[in-house]
This record gives sequence, C-alpha cells and structure tokens, in this order.
Amino acid sequence: MFDPNNPQSFANRTKGAKPPVNSSSIPPNNNTKSKPSSLDKSIHACKSWSEQMEEEDAPYRSTKSPAHEITDTQKILNKLDAITATLATLHNDLAFSMHRLDEVEKHLNIFTLTPKKAAELNEANKAEGAMETDTIYEPEVDTSDSKVTEHEKHIALLHKENEELRAHHKATVEKLNVALRAVASIQNMVYDESHPSHKVPIPKLNLPGAIDTLEDGTEVPAPDLFFK
Repeated sequence: MFDPNNPQSFANRTKGAKPPVNSSSIPPNNNTKSKPSSLDKSIHACKSWSEQMEEEDAPYRSTKSPAHEITDTQKILNKLDAITATLATLHNDLAFSMHRLDEVEKHLNIFTLTPKKAAELNEANKAEGAMETDTIYEPEVDTSDSKVTEHEKHIALLHKENEELRAHHKATVEKLNVALRAVASIQNMVYDESHPSHKVPIPKLNLPGAIDTLEDGTEVPAPDLFFK
C-alpha cells in the first residue's frame, strides 16, 4: 500500500504503487459523448398542416446559405404578382380580339350599337335643348348593309336566273330533238329504197349534265344517241 508519509520508501518503489489521484485536480473531459436517449422522434406530435404548407412555400436553401424565411406578406405579394400577370395576359388577348372584331365589322360593313353607346344616346335625348323625339336606342347589331347580306342577295338572284336558264335550255333541247327526229324520218322516207348509203346519222341531243349509272354504281356522261 502506498505510504503517503514516505513516498520514496522501498515498498512504494518496488510495487509500482502510484499516489492516489485527486479528482479535483483533473480537468473535465469535454469530449465525452452523451448517452443516447431512450426517446426518439416518433413520440413527438406531428406538425400541423399550416406548418407543413409554410415549409413547402419556403424557398430551397443549402446548409451553407444564410437562413431566409418568406414572410406572410411576401407570400401574399407573390400571389398578387401572379394574379397581375394573368390579368395582364387576359387584357392583351381581349384587346386584340376587340381590334380584330372591329376590323371584321368595318370590312363587312356591319354596324354595332353597344350598350354603353345606346345609353349615351338616350341620355343625350333627355338633355335640355335636345330635339324632342320618341326614339329609344337599344343595343343591336345591324347587318342590313353588310357585304355578306349583299352577296347573299346577289347569290339568290343568280340562283334564280340559273334555274330559269336551265328550264329554258331544257325546253330548247326538247324542241330541237323533235325537229331532229322529223329530219331523220324524212331522210328514211327518201333514201331507204333509192340511196340508203346517202343517209346521215341524226344525233339526239342530251340535256346538260346528263349522266348514266353503270351496274357497279359508277356515274358516267350519257352516251351520244342517234335517231333511226
């Protein structure tokens, strides 16, 4: 056993005894690892939906970059910016559509009285000094002088004239066929016995657009026929 009164004694040196360690003189070891806790993350309550949404809205940042959280005000401003951009796109599309409609109306000679313009005209009639009139303006689209209406009338007139010409042509063809049949009959009477070689084929006229349908359903122009 170590003898504190005689530390250089033979017993102390031969047994390799060491003086007792004074715990108060030993500096604390800061590198000691704490024991793992018996609790894990599974016992903690889950985050609320609002907290999860806030984390999803937060921008990605690396661990090396300084922390920067998006405030509620910034989130609202970001949404307002997106709404503004969408409204600007809709405004531009609507403005171009209105310009295109104005050009179409101008070239087709279509007159449009908008609700706003009709209200202005009615208010002007009620103003002092205006001529007394019972006219009440209502929003409308006037196509009476439009080019489309004019062309439709012209097309209807052409259709009517064409039908009349077709009927006249049909009557003319029928009359000509009667005359050609008479010519063929006279020719037969004159040349049948005396000079049959002098007979000339007399054609039968077809109506314009006459077609024949074959057995397989194919339509072909009507063949040329001759009076016998």
